Amino acid sequence: MGSSSSSTGRAPDKALAQLQQWLAHPGNHATLLERPERALAEYAALPVRRFSNAHTEKAAGYVRSPSTTSMDSIGYWLQAEAIHAWAAHGADPGPAWNRAAAWRLWGMAVQCARLEGGEITNPHILSDKAAEVLYLLAAVGDRLRCEQWGRRMLALRDAGHLPDAGSKSGPFALSLLTHWLTPAAARPVGAFCMPGMVDTSGACTAYQGLVDHLRTDSASPALATALHAAADAHQRETRVTTDEESFDFDAFHDMVVAMELLGWVRIRTWLGHAPPPDWPAPPLHAASALPAGWWGVERPIDASDPLLTRVMHRVQQVLPGRDMLAREFAPLPPPAPPSSPTAP
Repeated sequence: MGSSSSSTGRAPDKALAQLQQWLAHPGNHATLLERPERALAEYAALPVRRFSNAHTEKAAGYVRSPSTTSMDSIGYWLQAEAIHAWAAHGADPGPAWNRAAAWRLWGMAVQCARLEGGEITNPHILSDKAAEVLYLLAAVGDRLRCEQWGRRMLALRDAGHLPDAGSKSGPFALSLLTHWLTPAAARPVGAFCMPGMVDTSGACTAYQGLVDHLRTDSASPALATALHAAADAHQRETRVTTDEESFDFDAFHDMVVAMELLGWVRIRTWLGHAPPPDWPAPPLHAASALPAGWWGVERPIDASDPLLTRVMHRVQQVLPGRDMLAREFAPLPPPAPPSSPTAP
């Protein structure tokens, strides 16, 4: 992965070609989709058991939690596939993003439930990864889930459970959430940045500009300037993370579409403001221009993925802290019964 530059119009097309090659690699498909699906299918098929005490349960090797890494991996792959199909062929990204958002959200929600139930003391969720879920939910248009996850992110941060490893998009999400959900206690992007972070791309300054103009009239020249600055900053962050410095957008699909800007546009619409007329701002890929009418439609994330439904059905029976899932995130419906064989 090389760096992207706003000085050349070829950069987005190069990123799209790299994404296509990455998706076509059989090793990536096996590692990020096939193996996680097998692991989660095995988890979903485990019996639900009751034990007289914790020692007996431990001796039996009883598994309560699914691999949340696998859940996130499936969502990550679906999201990348949708971005490629959208950018390369004009396919509607909605259905695949819908499934991706469900996998990624429930994976992180399970971690939060494990924390709540005392199974773990650290949910191991970084702010930039939590932000990716928020932006995806917002892009899809699921306002309810976006608010639920946003409030949970802020609660995790207040409790010291949402660390930041030098990202810029994570602090942007948290600042954006305070301006949207708790405007009386709104905080700037810098309040959520890792102490001592060196922002060589200028992304935090650019993101602060978007926060400052969250409620600005769509035709304002200042809003257009802030959007272009954020688009440039996104491109400067599409670089390989090294031992010396980390960059937020080193995934190939992030080099094609700026999900954090889609999330910002959606939250503006929820606040009653139209998308900027010059959206998407150069140098973003033309695919960032979603279909006409996209921003006026709310889309609840999909709860019909058969494997996800089976996984969460078991989670909701055995996981410590599962009450939090029901309290903060309405539980998924039980899986559909297997269809009966057709009579000859």
